[in-house]
Amino acid sequence: MFKKREHAAPLIKMMSEAIERKANGILQKYHVTSCQVHLLAALCAMENGECTLKELEKEFSFSSAAIAGVVTRLEAKNFITGSAHPTDKRIKCIRITDDGRKIAEASEKELTKLEGYLLQDFSEKEKQVLLAQLMKVYERSIEL
Repeated sequence: MFKKREHAAPLIKMMSEAIERKANGILQKYHVTSCQVHLLAALCAMENGECTLKELEKEFSFSSAAIAGVVTRLEAKNFITGSAHPTDKRIKCIRITDDGRKIAEASEKELTKLEGYLLQDFSEKEKQVLLAQLMKVYERSIEL
């Protein structure tokens, strides 16, 4: 019989889903999801707080439809703005607003607390090793 807790992939999926549920519960007070916060954080990290829709697709390995949906919801909340690229009107540029930046910063603090709780039993060295190992698994997974 297949035991999901004896295999890495189902365990990683279960952890991801549990963490996402908890994060989304914490982030309800900001009216955002963890996915939306990650997009806002990515924009904060980019030069001038902006990038193209295509760049976001690559950054998150999401389909254009999935990214478009997240962007549409964030635009409706006035956390980002979208406009046509200055030289090519077919390209959509996304820019974080001041409100979006505030939400990203507040949400990041909440998510950092959650991660601290999850990793409280790990030493700094163990955290570094875990992160490196997870990155290896992730990089291999995107090759599939």
